[in-house]
This record gives sequence, C-alpha cells and structure tokens, in this order.
Amino acid sequence: MEFKSLTLPQYCPPSHAISQDLDLVYRFTDYSEVSDADFLTHIETGQYNPKKHNECEANAVSFFDSMTTMTNLQDKHPYFRRKNIASGKITQECGIHITKGTHINLWLFKNVDMKKKFLGEEDES
Repeated sequence: MEFKSLTLPQYCPPSHAISQDLDLVYRFTDYSEVSDADFLTHIETGQYNPKKHNECEANAVSFFDSMTTMTNLQDKHPYFRRKNIASGKITQECGIHITKGTHINLWLFKNVDMKKKFLGEEDES
C-alpha cells in the first residue's frame, strides 16, 4: 500500500492501524462547504510543531466518531469555535486508521479523493 504522505517516519502508521468503513464520522472544517483543503494534514498545512505533535499523527487526518465530542471541543477551545462541523464517512479505500476514544487518525492512501469519499459522492452516478 502506498500512502499520500511520502515523509512518514519509521513505524508509521502503527502496525495496529486498520482499513475499515466508518459510516458516520465528523471533521472540523474551515467553511460550511467542505473542500479538499479540509483533508490536509498538519504536515501539509505547515502546522506541525514537534513540541506539540507526534510526527506520525501529524501525517494523519483527524476525525471524531461523536458529535458530542465535537461540540465539547468547541465549548472548551476558542480555536474550534471558529470551525464548522461536517459529517461524512471513511471507506476502506481511503486509508488505514486507529481510533483512540472518539478520535480517529486516518493515514490516507495515495490518489484518494477524500472529499468525495467523505461526502459519499463516489456513490452517485
């Protein structure tokens, strides 16, 4: 399997990461309309800070499986209050992921249109 990120550190993604359909996940987005830019990693956006982030996780795209978690984050952190919440899905073809509590780290496979997968647009013909 080939990943979108070519700079993954050794042992990344973790060996216990799986490829699995997740029918309802949530993601913070910058605007009400979901865009391709909403699925960039911290590495890709230049937000990676080795003092704050694990490099492997900074190469993943974050999702949550709980709307309650999303709204709690918005209540607690001003940064998330400026964000919108989008709901969608992850398919096996997107990549491999791990789940810790309600948080999901997804390492994208190369050439995946995550916006289309997330919104279910690849199902429409």
